[in-house]
Amino acid sequence: MPVLIVVVATLSPAPTTLAQETRAIRPAEPQAHLQLEELLSIGSLSGEYDAFGRVADIALDSRGRVLVADRQGAHFKAFDPSGAYLATVGRRGEGPGEFASPSGIAVGPGDSIFVGDTERGLISVFSPEYEWVRDVRISPAWQVNSMIPRPDGTLVVAAFSPGDSYPVKVLGPDGTILRRAGVPIDAPNLYGFEASLLGGRLTQDGSDYVHTMKSPYMLSFLDERLDPIRVCHGPRDFTTDPAEVVDVYEDGVGIRWGAYRHSVSILPLGNGIFLNAFLDPGDDWTLLHVVNESCELVAELELAASVTPKVARGNLVVAARRTDYHEVVVYRVSLEGGAEDSR
Repeated sequence: MPVLIVVVATLSPAPTTLAQETRAIRPAEPQAHLQLEELLSIGSLSGEYDAFGRVADIALDSRGRVLVADRQGAHFKAFDPSGAYLATVGRRGEGPGEFASPSGIAVGPGDSIFVGDTERGLISVFSPEYEWVRDVRISPAWQVNSMIPRPDGTLVVAAFSPGDSYPVKVLGPDGTILRRAGVPIDAPNLYGFEASLLGGRLTQDGSDYVHTMKSPYMLSFLDERLDPIRVCHGPRDFTTDPAEVVDVYEDGVGIRWGAYRHSVSILPLGNGIFLNAFLDPGDDWTLLHVVNESCELVAELELAASVTPKVARGNLVVAARRTDYHEVVVYRVSLEGGAEDSR
């Protein structure tokens, strides 16, 4: 499949090399069978502590605590590995440790907790005991999809905004952009909705990184400097063209989210394989693709529900599931048969 990579001039430090390889994603021979075994669910319709407004993101710390950012509730909640409630942290407001709409959560060195709040244009840092430590100011135009805190105090984020080119940024401890990275995006005019419709998620596997675009279907494998190593492309019509869901009216512009089929997460499963999840919001339908670093489709699984994998550890994947209410679900993942049968 022909691929056009566009290099855009920028005043910030940018990648020094372009992708070394471009490949089409192709089925592995033979393919494996992907299975999800549900081990635990947290959530209810009206419980005192487990009724989520809207699960935005999930993280796990070294103790196995499950941290859930609730966009609608303007807080994050902590649960122990068995699902027992531990704490609710934060509230709606503009003071230290308060939120407008938590959009992401990640665990850093020493189990420090990073919570992104796109509406306030900041990332709040908490201690392992849930005490507010400091705020990191970021661009209020960004849609931050992933955060990876690093031991040297820098923060790698997958963030995009109108007029942007690179989907990955490296931030200093104070939020200063140290580097723009990843495969540049030749963004069409989406009438200000570029941040919501473009960009994508980022994950780390050892010293390297993998970024998935929301649309089109594209995985970018990045080295420890976040320079592209390999780009894997899926079928062009596999996801929805972002321009097709933007409607322009005489008195405004709107998005038809229910028609936007796109990638919602990328997680490492070990042994050089990754779980890429696609969501069709209109039909509450999820498709899971397991892809290896050689651009082979190892396995796939269709789910008749809205399931967004958020974090992986070993053979466990924690996901947000939406049915009549929002839940946090822990799955055991296994691959049987095929060349990748090692889990």
